[in-house]
Amino acid sequence: MKIEWKRIPEIIKDAKFICDTVSPEDVFQGEIGNCYFLSAVSALAENDFRIKNIFGELKINPNGFYMARIMFRGVYQ
Repeated sequence: MKIEWKRIPEIIKDAKFICDTVSPEDVFQGEIGNCYFLSAVSALAENDFRIKNIFGELKINPNGFYMARIMFRGVYQ
């Protein structure tokens, strides 16, 4: 099986990066074997403000680049 990487606008026209609300049901497992990461994202999505605070911009970036704030030992890096 060959995996082909695509940017979101190439797959879904008029996609939104984050809608008004975020929930654990919004997280889906794909084919790249990253269930450990997705389970952490799903846990964060229990309170949607946690997900929204991670990202500086909540719009689709046409180049596929996103800034995410990373916390290490309780301090944003």
